[in-house]
Amino acid sequence: MIMSRLNLQVFKQGFLAMLPFWLGAAPCAAAYSIAAQQAGLTSTEIQLMSLTVYSAAAQVGIVQLLSAGASTFTIVVTAVVMSLHHFLYGMSLAKRMRLSQFERIAAA
Repeated sequence: MIMSRLNLQVFKQGFLAMLPFWLGAAPCAAAYSIAAQQAGLTSTEIQLMSLTVYSAAAQVGIVQLLSAGASTFTIVVTAVVMSLHHFLYGMSLAKRMRLSQFERIAAA
């Protein structure tokens, strides 16, 4: 019983800490979802892209390229280039954080 109360309290703290993020992310997510539906993606495809592509700009770019009938190669290259900032963030953080090999794999 004590553990569930503690977990609920930790959850509440985390939820409240994330509110500013969601205030900015929710409109972007809604815009992406609407654009993806208009491009002909199914609900499953939209959700799968949300789970695998961590750059909102890349998600919107992919949807626009799909709508324009771009080739798979063009879509993949564009998505990778638009997501490179995550790699750069990781390189920058690696200098400041001392992680073990296992922690690096888990974080990736």
